[in-house]
Amino acid sequence: MDIKHERISLGDYSSMMVKVFEYQDRKQELAERWQAQW
Repeated sequence: MDIKHERISLGDYSSMMVKVFEYQDRKQELAERWQAQW
């Protein structure tokens, strides 16, 4: 196993998780705004 390759994939995974969390936060914010209209 190449250590460098593993480190890069780990970094890609962490950045991907950050994007997922940001997407979830935005989705929750939109849901709250949607409920506030009703």
